[in-house]
Amino acid sequence: MHMRRSILLPMLLASLTAAGSVVSPAHAGAKQSAAAWHCYMYVSNPKFVRYSGVKHIHGVGRQWCTGSGYVPQGVRLTLQRYRAFGIWRNVHRSTLAWSRSYFVESQPPWPCTGAGSEKYRWVIDGFAQGVPVARKHAYSDPVRIYC
Repeated sequence: MHMRRSILLPMLLASLTAAGSVVSPAHAGAKQSAAAWHCYMYVSNPKFVRYSGVKHIHGVGRQWCTGSGYVPQGVRLTLQRYRAFGIWRNVHRSTLAWSRSYFVESQPPWPCTGAGSEKYRWVIDGFAQGVPVARKHAYSDPVRIYC
């Protein structure tokens, strides 16, 4: 499932409960009471921008959690370039953005070098208390960018 584009938070929270949520470790394997927390993610499509005359590829990754016991939480974005035959290569990985709040966001720009068009996508990884990786491989749509 590609999670992209801004959607109203209540609608997104309701629609991702089965497909894109992560539950607390205490609830992950048990059929007990409700989970202590759920985390949800968003990743934007890559976008070409200029900062002070320098070309960049920009992206936004967000994670928000409900409940209690998830702090600290964080996100990391990785920019990938399409090579061929379904192979994507990592070209930039942001530092991990941590938060002690219910919400965390990362907006890393990457200098766009080269003189041609390439397909790029962002990949988001989310982290929360007690879970090393909350959800791997939440991808944006691939976008062709001319550097």
